[in-house]
Amino acid sequence: YQCDWSSDVCSSDLALDRALSGELVSQRENLVLVAAQGLGKTLLARNIAHQAVLQGHSALFVEASRMLLDLGAQDSARTLERRLRHYAKPSLLCVDEVGYLSYDARAADLLFEVVSRRYEEKSIVITTNLADRKSTRLNSSHTDISRMPSSA
Repeated sequence: YQCDWSSDVCSSDLALDRALSGELVSQRENLVLVAAQGLGKTLLARNIAHQAVLQGHSALFVEASRMLLDLGAQDSARTLERRLRHYAKPSLLCVDEVGYLSYDARAADLLFEVVSRRYEEKSIVITTNLADRKSTRLNSSHTDISRMPSSA
């Protein structure tokens, strides 16, 4: 699912209702919340994570920059693998502010690795203010955010 308030893509509240009801996590679906800064994406993502926990699921909420700094700081393949498993483990991972900062090629690859490990296995909620995911590049490495797997 993708909700883009600027273009009214999410015309009904169905995607948010599913997310808050726990159905998103139960069905291993993903949600991308796209809106301008200050419109409540972070609050919605936190509420979705909170509801998931109340319904017995595990959830982790993390800012994209903090997660990527954590992963990028790992100095061996073994410690990197351990941290990647940490982000792959919860039933729901909420990654806040994807694209708020520019990412180098390594950080973009690490973000893609986290999303790929969760694909069709566990749910992910991503918040971003990137308006057009098909044409927006994460950085100068030309890693396209549209590479990120999502459930339809």
